[in-house]
Amino acid sequence: MVPVLLLLAALAIGVLLAVLLSSGGSSNSSGSKAKPHKSGSGSATKTHAAGKSSGSHGSTSTSSSSGNSTPVSSTPAASTPTTSSSTPSTSTATTPSRSSGGAGAGPSPGSGASSPTSAVQSFYEAAAAHRYSDAWALADPNLRNQLGGYSAFQKQMSSVRSITFHKAQTTGGSSSDSATVALQTTSVQTSGTQQCAGTARTVRSGQGWLVDLVSINCS
Repeated sequence: MVPVLLLLAALAIGVLLAVLLSSGGSSNSSGSKAKPHKSGSGSATKTHAAGKSSGSHGSTSTSSSSGNSTPVSSTPAASTPTTSSSTPSTSTATTPSRSSGGAGAGPSPGSGASSPTSAVQSFYEAAAAHRYSDAWALADPNLRNQLGGYSAFQKQMSSVRSITFHKAQTTGGSSSDSATVALQTTSVQTSGTQQCAGTARTVRSGQGWLVDLVSINCS
């Protein structure tokens, strides 16, 4: 009877040990599965922190899904400046009209002197007195071209103080429309006194006479 009881006690102890060993293996298995879970939580935390770091630049925002962060670009709307152009008004400058009888041209030819000799004497005496317009009125277009124009004529005669005639008479070959006058004069100028001699051709203009061409030498 005693051996049977000992055998039953041994069996009971064996079953108890088997149960304890089985419970210990299950507990160890549960502990080993908990570590990966903690590691996964730590990885997810690091990823979220990285997302915050990217968002600090102000140019992108992040969202985490399944542990991955995808940057989303945010592009500001471009603003187009409006420009207004103003065209300044322009005014056309008016050019004053010039008449053919301006200061550079001098007065138009007059009616002329009463005779060929009077035309020549009056021309030079008026020029020597610096009455240029009176002298220019006794010059026909040919003489005006010979003298180089009204301004040039004024410059040429500006140094003359007086002209005295010693001789003024018509020569042969004169006609009713033209006449040549031989002359001798004394010309007093700012630089000295000159003796002049030569001829002057005159032409009829209406009822009067104008000086047409001169050929005079002074010394």
